[in-house]
Amino acid sequence: MDAVRGAHANPILRGLGAPDPARIGEARDAGLFVLHFASAHHRLAVILDVMRYYARQANLDPTDFPALVSAEAASGGRSPDEVAEDAYQQAIALAPTLAEAHFALARLRQLQGKHELALSGLATTLKHPLHARASPSAFLHANAHWERATLLEDVERDADALQAYQAALSGLASFGVHHARVARFFRRIGLVAEAIAEFRKCMAYSHRYFPEFMLPPLSAAPSAEPAPVTPLYVTTAGDVVVFHEGQYLAVPARLWQGSAGAVTAITADMAAASRRASNVAVLEPHAPK
Repeated sequence: MDAVRGAHANPILRGLGAPDPARIGEARDAGLFVLHFASAHHRLAVILDVMRYYARQANLDPTDFPALVSAEAASGGRSPDEVAEDAYQQAIALAPTLAEAHFALARLRQLQGKHELALSGLATTLKHPLHARASPSAFLHANAHWERATLLEDVERDADALQAYQAALSGLASFGVHHARVARFFRRIGLVAEAIAEFRKCMAYSHRYFPEFMLPPLSAAPSAEPAPVTPLYVTTAGDVVVFHEGQYLAVPARLWQGSAGAVTAITADMAAASRRASNVAVLEPHAPK
């Protein structure tokens, strides 16, 4: 508990999500609480990597980069990735079926170069259900398949990588700025038609979230009225373009009009009937009706 108090007292770690020790009872799940503590140190480790790279490239003496000095001191003399790794393991010990903890630990180990441990952790992630308060935008299992695929590809296990990539794509159509990787993989192993299809997806913007940092909240948020889905523009074909779960979708006019424009969620059927919207679609000057 002293480590938790110290982390929350540090403004850097508190800003990175270190939980308030007073909320441990509110969480009703010690594993999830420790996961939040671990994640704050994991975030710090990522930020430190970037800052240290910048310092090297700029030939900065640490004394000329006080932000780096403060960030390095935030974890109390220990490497933040070591603190994160220990805390993730503690979270798993407290909540063995917490898929989010298995995934986060696997991702940390992947970044540390511990590839076999990362593969094992990702496989374990896929055995467990998502937390009841998991973010719908995290796509945790699809991302676990994707990271497995990249690791398997790196060690030239192409047959296994192919299966993992296919499983990832069945759960999430696009992996944002990283999606070109699967297209190049398909091209390299001779799946030309599949490669073309995946390269086409890269032509439209799609954001990628990092599930290791999209944690279930410690407690359920009070219920609120769902916000309406905001239409962005109408294409010349009459499709209504909306932003949904990290990607632009062109909803067919008949579906949008059938809902009278009062849409608070994109249903699975509506998403299936919608196509990925291109950023070069012709805009109409009028608002959707």
